[in-house]
Amino acid sequence: MMQMRIRESCPMCDKIMTHKPTLQYFILFAFVLLGCRFADELLQGTAGDVGQYGVARETAVFLLDSQPRTLDPALTYEGPGGVIGHLYSGLVRLDTDLQLQPELAAGW
Repeated sequence: MMQMRIRESCPMCDKIMTHKPTLQYFILFAFVLLGCRFADELLQGTAGDVGQYGVARETAVFLLDSQPRTLDPALTYEGPGGVIGHLYSGLVRLDTDLQLQPELAAGW
């Protein structure tokens, strides 16, 4: 009953409600166009370019909320120290077939 009273008191409500999805689609379309514009700018760089913060694009930057307790990858087990494993290379590594492959070692 309450809905009928609103419709009776507002003859333009039906027209307003039909324009709402059109406005939503227009806003969605505007965001898609904006995203495509910025994606083109990001893809135009080359591998040697410097990024937004003056760091080379092929450089990984990790932001930590605290300092790791140690820089020894064998002793790190906590969250911030988990990045330390990416700083060191071993003598050998395992490939996809679990065979030893040289990493820093020249041979054995």
